[in-house]
Amino acid sequence: MNHMIRSDKSNSNDWYIDSGCSNHMSYNKDWFSNLIVPNTSGHVQTGDDTSHSIKHIGDVKFQTTNGTNCLSEVLHVPTITKNLISVGQIVEKGYQVRFTSKGCYVEDPRKQFKIIAKGTKQDRLFTMEVKMHDSQVMFASHDNKSIAQLDLWHKRLGHVNVQKLKQMQY
Repeated sequence: MNHMIRSDKSNSNDWYIDSGCSNHMSYNKDWFSNLIVPNTSGHVQTGDDTSHSIKHIGDVKFQTTNGTNCLSEVLHVPTITKNLISVGQIVEKGYQVRFTSKGCYVEDPRKQFKIIAKGTKQDRLFTMEVKMHDSQVMFASHDNKSIAQLDLWHKRLGHVNVQKLKQMQY
């Protein structure tokens, strides 16, 4: 029996499309914009019966072969090891998710079922590999010069975490 899920965070650009997941969630705070701290403390429980604290809620933008997409109301849960896309949340937004033997497709029925995102099938798992922009957290910067400088130092220092760069800045 093959088991595709690993416990490490090695391929962080993979997102698992999960029909059993109640909310989109990710461990990587750097990808979020419009972050808010929840009014009350919350937890998510994973399939191995462990409980994980929700630290923030926000939006995550990413690039696929079909264009730029944004997941809203994504939970930031630093202690999980996989990024999860909730089929339920997608459907609530008015989209349709279609699973086939080759992969899965997120379609917009309001636009003649235009495919807005595609996922691939690996054994019995459906994943979406996306391009996360390192500049995702730079939306807080006020000018293009700040963004360019942050990106330059990110590259010079061997692609160090952007949050660490911001800490070094002060």
